[in-house]
Amino acid sequence: MPGQVPEGFGYFHAGRFSFDGQEVVVSRTGWTGEVGIEIYGHAGLDHGALWDYLFSVGERFGLERSGSASLGLRRIEAGILDYQSDIDLSMTPFDAGLGAFVDLAKDDFVGKQALQNANTGCRLFGYVSERGKVNSGLEILDDGKRVGITKSSCWSPTLEKGIGYVVFDHPADEGDDWVGKILTLCDVEGDHHQCEIVTLPFFDKEKKIPRGLPMEDSA
Repeated sequence: MPGQVPEGFGYFHAGRFSFDGQEVVVSRTGWTGEVGIEIYGHAGLDHGALWDYLFSVGERFGLERSGSASLGLRRIEAGILDYQSDIDLSMTPFDAGLGAFVDLAKDDFVGKQALQNANTGCRLFGYVSERGKVNSGLEILDDGKRVGITKSSCWSPTLEKGIGYVVFDHPADEGDDWVGKILTLCDVEGDHHQCEIVTLPFFDKEKKIPRGLPMEDSA
């Protein structure tokens, strides 16, 4: 029978463990940029009993229930992308800022030729708005002309600003860069506000929070 989760269960570790006599798979991962634990059950698991057990044990640690809205805003703050909300099949890995995971020197693979011929510029970045009421599907303007559209967006309680992802209609011109540009956001009420284009994630770029490391001197 699997044992208990060890005290030093590390970031991205996984294993089979026993919770109140029930076997589950536990991984030190998550979708929020926090110190995450994910629990995977099976068809025969008594999920209600597991839920009750976790909250009985977690009560003294202040364990609370939380809805998907809070999870969503934390994953945006952490720069975690959601397939179809933020990226889709119309985009290449380069478009999505995932070019570092493409090895064109590798032996032939599906899509290699297309990627060899693709523009390697990035189209997906973060944006920060001091005043705008943000949402997905809003136009980003440069000198009054649309250059991109917002994807997942939210009010960041950490930064106290509107934040989100923007996918530009095209990569920046050669010798130029979208990052650092001050553009115009047409917000949910049709008002125009300035926004700054930034790299992702919006903070904790070293991923210290999910690894359980001190945040001192972290970007």
